Order: sequence, then C-alpha cells, then structure tokens
Amino acid sequence: MDLISTVKMELDIQCEEMSPSRWAELLTTMKSCKTIRLDDCNLSSSNCEDLSSIINTNPSLTELKLNNNELGDAGVEYLCKGLLTPSCSLQKLWLQNCNLTSASCETLRSVLSAQPALTELHVGDNKLGTAGVKVLCQGMMNPSCKLQKLQLEYCELTADIVEALNAALQSKPTLKELSLSNNTLGDTAVKQLCRGLVEASCNLELLHLENCGITSDSCMEISAVLRNKSSLMDLSVGDNKIGDSGLALLCQGLMHPSCKIQKLWLWDCDLTSASCKDLSRLISTKETLTEISLIDNNLRDSGMEMLCQALKDPKSKLQELWVRECGLTAACCKAVSSALSTNKHLKVLHIGENKLGDAGVELLCEGLMHPNCNIQSLWLGNCDLTAGCCATLATVMVTKQCLTELDLSYNPLDDEGVRKICEALRKPSCNVQQLILYDILWSSEVDDELRALEESKPESPFPPPYVYFIFYLRGKNMGEKNSKQTTRQESPSPHKYRCRNWREVQHDQTKKDPYLSFPLIFIFLSWSCYKRLNKPCSCSISSFNMTKDLIQKGKNGWNRVRQSSGLMVQPDERLALCNMKCLWVAAQAWLPSPVQEEGSLEEQERRKAVMHCRLEG
Repeated sequence: MDLISTVKMELDIQCEEMSPSRWAELLTTMKSCKTIRLDDCNLSSSNCEDLSSIINTNPSLTELKLNNNELGDAGVEYLCKGLLTPSCSLQKLWLQNCNLTSASCETLRSVLSAQPALTELHVGDNKLGTAGVKVLCQGMMNPSCKLQKLQLEYCELTADIVEALNAALQSKPTLKELSLSNNTLGDTAVKQLCRGLVEASCNLELLHLENCGITSDSCMEISAVLRNKSSLMDLSVGDNKIGDSGLALLCQGLMHPSCKIQKLWLWDCDLTSASCKDLSRLISTKETLTEISLIDNNLRDSGMEMLCQALKDPKSKLQELWVRECGLTAACCKAVSSALSTNKHLKVLHIGENKLGDAGVELLCEGLMHPNCNIQSLWLGNCDLTAGCCATLATVMVTKQCLTELDLSYNPLDDEGVRKICEALRKPSCNVQQLILYDILWSSEVDDELRALEESKPESPFPPPYVYFIFYLRGKNMGEKNSKQTTRQESPSPHKYRCRNWREVQHDQTKKDPYLSFPLIFIFLSWSCYKRLNKPCSCSISSFNMTKDLIQKGKNGWNRVRQSSGLMVQPDERLALCNMKCLWVAAQAWLPSPVQEEGSLEEQERRKAVMHCRLEG
C-alpha cells in the first residue's frame, strides 16, 4: 500500500516487496519527505545504506519507520552514520522487530549521545537483552540526549536492567513515556523501578508494564508512583496477576488528589466482583479518568452492576469502558441500560463475549435510545444474539445518529437478522460507518441484497456505510501459552497470546496442513472493493498488518489492536486505497514456503479449491 501526501510529503508504504526499479523510484521521492514509513517491505542492510544518505541530505525528514524488516545490526550501523551527521533532524525512529541484537546498541548509544533532535526511540521486539539496553541507558545519560519516549517491549530484559534504567531516569527529566511490557522483570525489579521513578525528576506521562510478572506485592510501589507523579496519565498493568488485593493497593494511589490518571488498563489481572467496589469509587470520583479496560476479568453481573451505579454519578467522566469476556449475562443489562440513559459522556462500550442474549440486548437498547446516551462505538460480538433482537438494533441504528460503529460478529443472526440490520443501513438517518459481521453466514439471496445495497450508495473514496465482510484464513494460533486449535466457533482473544517469531510459526505449520493450518488473518473489505476488483477502493488492509504484527510479535491487549488495526481504527485514521490484488499478495505472505503437499491427490485439490474460493471471493 502506497500513500503519498503531496501537501506534507509523507511516504507510507506497507507490505511491499521492493524491486530495484521501485526502490530507485522511491529514493527520489524520499529526498523531500518529512515522514517515511516502510513497514514490512523486506528491506535489508543494503537498503539502509541508501536510507543513511537520505537522512544526511534531507533536513526536513523528522520521522522514520522501518518496523518488521530484516535490517540486522549491519543495517542499523548504516542508518546511524546518517543519524550522526550535523544536518540530521530526525525526531522519531521506529525499528521494531528488525532482527537487532545487543551489537546495535553501541551505535544507537552514539546517536542518543550526539543527536539532541531525537525524541522517540522504538526498538521493541528485538533481542537487545539486558546488556544491550544497559548500553542504551549510557547514551540516555548524556546531557545532549533529549529523549521523550522509549519503547522496549519484548526485548528479553531481566531484573538486572533496573539499576541502569533508574540511573538514566535520574538524569533524564525530558522522558515522558516508558514501555517495558512483556519482559520478565518480576516484583523485585518493578519495586526498584518504581522507587526510582518516584525519585526521578522526569514528568512521566505513560508507563506500560504489561506481562512483567507483577503480583500484588508490587502494587504498593506502583501506587506510590501514582501519588507522586501527577504527570502520569496512562498506566497499563494488564496480564499481571495482581488480584483483588493488588487492585485495592493501586486504588489508594489512583484515588489520591494529585493523581491525574486518564487511561487505566487492567485486562486479565485476576480481578473479581470484589474489586468493583474500589473501581466504582474510582469511576465515580476521579473526573480525569476517561478510559478503563477490564477485559477478561471475572467481574460477573454483581460487579457490573456496581460499575453501572458509578457511571450514573454526575462526577463520572468515563468515555470508554471495555468489559469483554467478564462473565456477564442478561441479569446486568437493566443496570447497564440505566447507566446509558444517565451518562452523557460514555462513547465506547465493548461488552462482547458475554452471554447477554436477545433479552439482554433488548434492555440495552432501551438505554441506547435515551436522549442522554451518546454511544458512538458498540461491540456485541459473541453475545448469543439471534435475529430476534435485530429489529430493535435496527431501530437504534436509524434513531441514534451518534452511533458510527457496531460489531455483531460471532452471533447466529442468519438471513432474517442480517436483512433487518441492512435495511437500517438503507435509511438516510442511519450514520453507522463501520458494521462488522465476522463469521456470520447468510444465503446467496442475502448476498445479492448486500451487493445491491452497496450499489445504491453514492460513489466516493469512502462510501458510507463501511460494511465489512471478512475473508478469513483460519487455522492454529501458535501461541507460546494458551495455544489451542482455532475453529469457527472458537477464535483466539488477541490479548491472550504471546506468539513466537514468524519463522518458527511458519516452520511448525508446514508439518500438518500447508493450506489450512496457518495463523488467523482478518481482512476487512467493503463491497466497493469486492465490486471494483481492479480499481482503487476502500479496502483496509491495516487490519491485516496489525493481525500479522499480533501473531508475529505478540502485541498484548486490545489497546494495541484498537490503535493500529482496521478492526477498530477510527474512520479518519483508516488506511485505504488498494485493490483486490492485495488480497492475493497478503495471503501469499502468510502461505508456508515452500508448500509441502501432503495427503491424497484428491485432498490436495480440495485444499487448493478452498483457498482459491476464499481468495477470489
């Protein structure tokens, strides 16, 4: 995908194999670009030599993204030659998943020491190790370093890194964001880190410690950071077993008057309904709090009812509530409906993967229809819904013009339900821009009606509504933990999986079924893509890119998916403009190579026919 803005001169290319002629063409364009993004473009160290020259000769270049390329240590050495030139003005450098080792850290240290313009460094998903990051910390301690954001997720760090990090924090008042998620730090190291953060002069705004081996033992120290760092607005400690006792300690800091927290991510933290009393106090009294994720915690109906009572408090300013997979049923829906009819601030509600049923959603719709309700995004995937509730949902779609995003995936709506939903789309008053219907089967007759619906809409680069039909390739998710077979009835929750390097996945999956046993891919299409196969269309393959990242690098949390994927990206952020050919290119990137034919000739042909059918629509 190639997006070039002639106004700001931004080059944005993803998932493209670079031929020599194509690369030469792009080099000419890069000479005047302010931003260059070349993610997943199969770049190597030889390309970095050219990029080094661009950095040196283009003083307007301020942002360079080279994620998911095999640059290696040699490639980074080339880049750093350009970064060290006096004419370099680069401010943001992204080198995530570029096959770097600790050897790259020495050259990057030189850049940090000598390049005051550099404010962001993203080097996650590289095997830098503790020794390598200690070298980076030496560069940070240089007075010339003005780094503001440091991303070190999946860098194979251990507890031994904390002493070096604390020393760097003491000397770096400019640092605002620190991400250490998915490193095996443990409680002792996190406690030491938090004590360093309290003493440091930096005004930290973001701290991510997901999947760092934290338990309730660390929560008192994290609470102290919340009390003492009024600048901290974004805290994520998801995928840590802090439990109810740990949450109670965190809330002591969160409730402190000096705490100005805005985003709080507590997904998969072993919380129960017992935590909801503290969470309710937080929601009802902390007016700065606008977003909270409680995904995959066993809150149950009783806990949700307490949260809803807090949402009704006039002091509550919460805008996003994520309660997917929290053990909820229809029993809590009356309380949710009451909260929706009272709270004017809530705009995003993710309540999927709960057994709400038709009766529960009917109750929700009563609150959604209230004039006070301003919900923009509603996710009801896998909630045991049928066609029985679709007429009411259709009424909400037509009546509530604030509703722009609706997910009904994994529900057996059948033809009757899909027809009711799509009838609402025909109404001029319906403002739904993203309707997601993943894994819902309908007949060829309904298929024809959906095509006619798209054709009835006026032509534009992004013709509303964005009705996304999913071409999916399903098989095994090769997670290191919680690995299990994926079926049509059971799909993986992205926040549960830490997946291995793509090469390992690719190698393992050629052993069984070369056509059907590769990772799950979501490719979301609008009918404009399906109908105009060889013309520019509103197909979003950003969802493919992020799902690839998710499986390749194990990005934890729906927050990662929400920020980067076509699945949940906001309309103004959506990457688009490609054609049906990209489906084939995207799918080929995932096919094991070389393909090993197994089974009978008849079975091989069946697999090929299935693949052809899925790719060609």
